[in-house]
Order: sequence, then C-alpha cells, then structure tokens
Amino acid sequence: MDTKEFRRQIAEKFIDSLKENPEHWQRQWSVSGGRPENCVSHTVYSGINRFNLTFAAIQKSSDDMRWATFKQIQQQGWHLKKGARAEMVEFWQPYDKYTHKVVSWDEYNNAENPENYGLRSRYHMVFNAKDIEGIPPEVKVHNNITQNEAIDRVIDGMAIKVLNDSPDNAYYSVTNDDIHLPPKEVFDNDHAYNSTLLHELSHATGAKSRLDRVQSGIRNTSDYAVEELVAEISSCFTGADIGLQYEPAEFKNHKAYVQSWISAIEQKQEVLFEAIRQADRAADYLLEKGELLKVNENENDNVEEVMENSTQSVDSMRTPETIVINNELKIVELTGNLKFKDSVGYTMPEGYCFMHPDKGYLAFAGNTMPYMPLGGKNALFNIQRDGGFLSFDDMAWVKPVEEPVAVHKSVEEKEKVGDKVNEYIECMVKNNDISSTKNFYKYLDEKRENLADLLKWRSLGGTMLNEKLPEGYEQACFGLLREFMPLLRLKYMPEKVKDFELSKECYKAFKKDVEVNGYQPTAYLMSNYYYMMEKRGRETPAALSEISKEYLEGSSDPLVNNIGNELKAQETLQLQEMEQCR
Repeated sequence: MDTKEFRRQIAEKFIDSLKENPEHWQRQWSVSGGRPENCVSHTVYSGINRFNLTFAAIQKSSDDMRWATFKQIQQQGWHLKKGARAEMVEFWQPYDKYTHKVVSWDEYNNAENPENYGLRSRYHMVFNAKDIEGIPPEVKVHNNITQNEAIDRVIDGMAIKVLNDSPDNAYYSVTNDDIHLPPKEVFDNDHAYNSTLLHELSHATGAKSRLDRVQSGIRNTSDYAVEELVAEISSCFTGADIGLQYEPAEFKNHKAYVQSWISAIEQKQEVLFEAIRQADRAADYLLEKGELLKVNENENDNVEEVMENSTQSVDSMRTPETIVINNELKIVELTGNLKFKDSVGYTMPEGYCFMHPDKGYLAFAGNTMPYMPLGGKNALFNIQRDGGFLSFDDMAWVKPVEEPVAVHKSVEEKEKVGDKVNEYIECMVKNNDISSTKNFYKYLDEKRENLADLLKWRSLGGTMLNEKLPEGYEQACFGLLREFMPLLRLKYMPEKVKDFELSKECYKAFKKDVEVNGYQPTAYLMSNYYYMMEKRGRETPAALSEISKEYLEGSSDPLVNNIGNELKAQETLQLQEMEQCR
C-alpha cells in the first residue's frame, strides 16, 4: 500500500462515520482510554497513527489502547482471537541515497548536504489488545488530578485570560488573545463547561505567539472549517489524555460544524491530514503548558524494532478457517454453458474463476457473477501462490440458476485492423490472458487501464511461477501496446525497439532498483529511462545511484534531468506527507 491509498481509506472511513452519526465519534473518542501505544516496545503513536488507531478502537468498542504486531504476539506467548483484524500504521525512515542505508533522524535533520538524504514510508500491521488472548490486563496510571485542576493548569501555563462575559456564545478572540464564555452556571455540569473551554483553548494554540496557525474568523469558509476541525480533534486528544467525558447536551451546533468538515474533506482529502497534524501539535502544546504529560518521543525512533516484529503480519491475518477455504479453491473455466442471474435476467459468462466444491463460485459481495479477473487463470494462480485471500468477509458464493444448458456463443466482432494485430490478439487468447477477441475490445473500451497494465507487464517479460510463455508472446503484447497507444492513453511508448530482449532486461533491472530505493516507477520515470538507454546504446542497466550522481553534478542530458526531477518531486511529496505524520 502507498501513502495516497492509506490516507484515502482513513478519510473515507472518517467521512462515513460523520455522515452516519455526527455526534457519536467525539463522545466515544473522549473515553477511549488515552493514547494508543505498542504494548511491547511502548511506542506511543502520534499524528495520523493516533487518529487511525483511536478510530479503530472506537469501531471495535475497545477501551484498551494497546497494540502489538503478530510477531510480538508470538514472542510473548499470546494468541490472536478468531476473526481478529489488523490495523495499519505508517512510519517514515530517513536514508542515505548513495549507500541506501537507514540513518537516524538526528543525522537526517542535521545533515550538511540534505540533498543526499531521502525519506521512505513503511506500513505495518498491528492488532488491538482486545483481540489478543493471554495479554496481561492493562494497568492505567492515574495522576491524581481532577479535570478542573488540569484545565486550570493549562490556562495558567498558557497565560491566557478566560472571561465569563458572553451571554450565549463561546469563542476565542484572535485580536485580544483571550477566551470568552457564558457564565459557568448556565452549563449543565463541569464536564460541559470544561469541554467547551478545552475547545477554545485549542483554538488559542494557533496564536502567532504560540503555534502560529492560520485562523479565519469568517464563517462558511474553508479555513474556518479546517480550524474548527483542528480544535475539535485537539480537544478530543487532550480530553482523552485527562479523562474528560463529553455529554450529549454539549452538541448544539455540532452538526453544523460536522457538515462543514465533510464538505471540506470531500473536496480535498489532505484537509483532514493537515488538521490531524495541527491538532496533534496543539494537544501536545496544551499538555506541555499544563505540565500534565511528557511529550513522547517520535514513534519513528522505534521503526527498526517495529519492522523486525512485523514481517509476518500479512500471513497472520488469515484465520484457520480462511486457510482451509483457500486450500479448497479450484481454478475452473466457464465456457458459456452456465447461467448466472443478473439485473435483467441471466448471463452466460466465459473465462476463468474460483470454485469451491461445496460453496459454489467465488464472487464479490453484492454480485451474482463469479469473480473473473482480467488476467485470467494466471491472475488467479498468482492469488493462490501468495497464499490466497486474507478474508472472505467481502466475498460471496454464487451458483448457476439452473442445470447447464447448451452453449450460446456470440459472434466475435471483426475490427478493421491489420492481420498482424488480430494475430497478436489470438496469441493472447491462446495463452488464456484474454478469453476472446470480443473481450479484448471490450476491455479496450471499458477497462483500458487494466488492459494497458497487463500488456506492459507481459511485454517486459512478466510471468507467473513456473509459467512458460509462447514464443514471440512478449513481442505480440508490445505490438498491441504500440497499435492501441492512443486508446490506452499511453504517452511514452517507444515507436520502435532496437533490441527488445536487451531493453527488456535493463528496464526490469532499473524498475527493481527504483522500488528498492523507495520510489514509484511511474510511466514518466520509466519512459525517460527507456529512451536514455536506447539513446546511449547501453548493454547493461544504468543504476539509480549512477543516474542520481550524474543529475546532482549537473547533467546536460535532458532525459537524465527528467529522471532526476521526477525523483526529486517524489521526495518532496514524501517530505510533505512525513510532516503531516510527525
């Protein structure tokens, strides 16, 4: 998983929760048990990880905020409960671009030549203590301080005035740097008063003399919505740390705020993660000023230990029942002689799918058609090779609507293309990557990105385990890429190949080099590399370190500079994302 996908999932989960029940998330957040931490390494999660793990605990109805990797669970002699689900945590590692070795954050932050260092994001799976058998009971440390005392200490530490002079409104004055609240007696209880005050104190952290955060007082603006979200998350973070519980009566205007958050996040998901970053800083600031909690070290300091303890986490997510079902799945071919129900009647599909001897054909939940991937039997074989599905919770089992009937094959479309192109397509059909010529053009029309990925992968020698491709198969796929380049929206496919086999090997070696060093092998990056190799007539692949050095020394080759600029852009994006997490 990459950073973009990880954050997309978090944003969508948050938005769905807000839409379902605007008040539910905050009340539970405040009583969730404090900060999430690793129960073995005692890493305290912050930023996006704190937000995500706290949210996950809420959804599990768990008050235990301890988490552990699968290997840690094994090493401690504990066991996962049946049906346990893991959550993902994000870590960032600084590294030396030339040695490719991980370096400390101190070395990264104090580097004399910062351009020599980069950042890599890593994702690991952890399980909540509620899902772990044998784990000792949680020992909560109480600081013997009341909520009123805690709030008073924060106010004193911030040196801010709190005035109970507002008839029916609570607000922080940016101009005067003070907080205005209604009289204390109009609130239902101390919790209601303190929660409102904590929200306004969170706003006050944004003052120029404190954390210097943009604060718009203009309602119905995006900046206003973001600042309200920052204050709300910050007050939830801080409230959880000091044991402040919220009451339903405190949410008069909450729904209006929530709607503005939903709108802002849907327009731009980065809004949520910037708010989380700012809220995490604000919460730490409040706790520091109140001398209530020592700010914990960055969880990235423990990244090597976490990485070591999480290498088998994916395999661990399969329950014994899931493993049994995966082992019983068979790859079968449907030849158009079985009827499956669809929205208007029935369909008689052709292609490869999974079948269980008792349960039926495997489909995605909500579908009545068997799951038949674009890659055919080879794609299914790849799933089996990697251990099968992690879970069948989002899958369904379907069966034909009646006994097998006679085959009704449709007439294949005859496209006005050269004989060579039809020959290439027939080659794909024979290798079972495509079920028919008709389906090729269907994919070209409806699933062109998937088709392009398949053709690129095959043209560069992509195979399944122990698979032997027909002679000339790679060239056939490459020919289709060139023929349908405009329709596939490919901008950088070469018009000719001087030495296909040599180019292919160099391309594959460089792609692996790019991925090992934490970059994304984008189409732009790889196409420039391809042209550079062809231009220079290289017989051995140019290493990433070699190209990077040439770029940093000021290359006159525009292709090298294109590669260097792309890598630099990726590093800049990683830096921005890292800042959101810290």
